Amino acid sequence: MNEIKGGDASAELSTDLNIITAEINAYQRVAGEAIFEIGYRLKHVKEKDLVHGEWSEWLEKMNMTQGHARRFIRVYDRFAKHAPVHELPPSLSVLYLLIPFDDEELEKPREMPNGSTKKLTEMSRREIEEFKAREKKALLAAEEAEQARKQAEAQRDMALRESDILRDTLESREDVEPEVRTEYVYVEKEPQAEFTRSVSKESRKQFYADFIEELEYIRCKYAAIAAEAPELKKSIEQNESLCDKLDNFDDFWNSFAKSIYKNNTIIEMGN
Repeated sequence: MNEIKGGDASAELSTDLNIITAEINAYQRVAGEAIFEIGYRLKHVKEKDLVHGEWSEWLEKMNMTQGHARRFIRVYDRFAKHAPVHELPPSLSVLYLLIPFDDEELEKPREMPNGSTKKLTEMSRREIEEFKAREKKALLAAEEAEQARKQAEAQRDMALRESDILRDTLESREDVEPEVRTEYVYVEKEPQAEFTRSVSKESRKQFYADFIEELEYIRCKYAAIAAEAPELKKSIEQNESLCDKLDNFDDFWNSFAKSIYKNNTIIEMGN
């Protein structure tokens, strides 16, 4: 079996871990710099058309796919001006994953699942992919929360509009007085005399029947609103003005209902 050795095959490696670590870091820097040198030269050949339209054929001779060459060029375009270059990961696949992030995002410490923190440039390919998946999930959750908030605000606004309409209706009904008609009756025996009489009992009962029917409609409307009142208050709990308005309306209705309802049944009126 062939052995792969660097430098002088007869040279012995040091037993000092610090020296070995320094040597590995040096080779890594060379590998990282090679990525940009290759990307730089691939871009030069393609832009200058040095292969006279035979880009793919030339790449095949170099045992390189077009996709692989494109990654080299894109990594070079994104990170060639990054200083210092040797602090970047010496991996084409990792650098390719980091292309969407700007320099500020690359330097920002990120919390890892185990509680530690790492910069994106310190992560492995798997860690970067998992980080991007978590970010995407968090973004979707934030969008769903924002949509739910807007929907809750729309429902709250609709409920408040309906409560205003209900209050206006109740206030207008309070101002309504029973209709009283005056009839003039001429008595044959005393043709010069005239007198008035109040509206009949049946007419008065009919008026209250209509009024009670309208109240029942308003009660059903309020019941639908009141059923959602806890959720509405929860959605607007940060807005004291709206909370107070909803509480005042609830107090108003309860006070009004006590004078009209008894044991959940409308009190017969007009007898």
